[in-house]
Amino acid sequence: MTAEGHNVDANLMAIGRDHGHYFVKKTFGKPTYCHHCCDKIWGMLSQGFACEVCNFVCHDKCLRTVVSYCSGVALQLIKNPVAHTWSTPQHIKRKFCCVCRKRTDDVTSVECEVCEYYVHVDCQDLAVSDCREAATFVPSLDTVSAKQYHHFREGNLPRDSRCIDCKKTCNSFECFTGMRCEWCGVTAHAVCYRRVKKDCDLGVLRKIMLPPNAITIPRTELPMEQLLNIQVGERNENKKEKEDRERGEGGGGSKEKGEKGDGSRKVSSPSRLNAEEPSTATEEKERDDYEILRIYDGNNSLRNNIFRTASVPKTATVEQIRDIAMRRFHISDNPENYYVTQTPFEGLDIIL
Repeated sequence: MTAEGHNVDANLMAIGRDHGHYFVKKTFGKPTYCHHCCDKIWGMLSQGFACEVCNFVCHDKCLRTVVSYCSGVALQLIKNPVAHTWSTPQHIKRKFCCVCRKRTDDVTSVECEVCEYYVHVDCQDLAVSDCREAATFVPSLDTVSAKQYHHFREGNLPRDSRCIDCKKTCNSFECFTGMRCEWCGVTAHAVCYRRVKKDCDLGVLRKIMLPPNAITIPRTELPMEQLLNIQVGERNENKKEKEDRERGEGGGGSKEKGEKGDGSRKVSSPSRLNAEEPSTATEEKERDDYEILRIYDGNNSLRNNIFRTASVPKTATVEQIRDIAMRRFHISDNPENYYVTQTPFEGLDIIL
């Protein structure tokens, strides 16, 4: 689930005061706990409210102070979506699904290996792409004065977690509740969540941890030699010249020894050398058929020179380039609402 925070913008879509929940009065047939304050819900009939979409349960008194957004709208409120790194499906014990708020014990589930986001396999399509953003370096910003904010994740708190505000126990094994920062590890009740300072100091590991604003995004579509500025062409040429020289010396030696009656040394087969040429030609052909595009997310990214790269076929249509760009920015919205423009030089955009 997603709670109020620096990466959530409630203005991206029209949401009422209930944070997108569809609350109805409900009578619970077994002991139930409030997902907002962690206390048990008492009463005989119509004890509390429950959301028909995400199963969020709370007291009548807690209804006006809810900070958790419904999973039905949370997908569309993230300002900078970051995809999760999912594990293999397995049975996860003593955890709650971050989408439907139910236990994961008896249903096959997956977890994010970065931010401990747990979700059922059946609920995975509704998972919020709000993983920890580990690389936020911007060349135009001063890294010394840059601020790091908390990245709060709701529910599944460690045992014996205590609220940083009221110092009381805030974890629960009965319901999906509580807040925990994925960077510094501080925990808090959802009731006390708004009183916690927004700035994060990275916790006990701050002296040995690089902040996200000091790390750039790795460009996985480029070869490692290019990322490390290794001259591949010169290295291959020097290696080839060395092999040819050794091969020539080896051939002369075997000839002399052959005249003496000792043919122990053998020259590499020319057919073996020629067999590698077709694959090299195929790789060069594939490289010629693709080109690397810089993709900017709006004018602000263009001014700050913040972009992501994508390998696109030279014969790709505008719609295909748009779809590839949306995948690079983890956008799952309707493609008809987006378009791409070409920027040949500063100050001029051409709509494709």
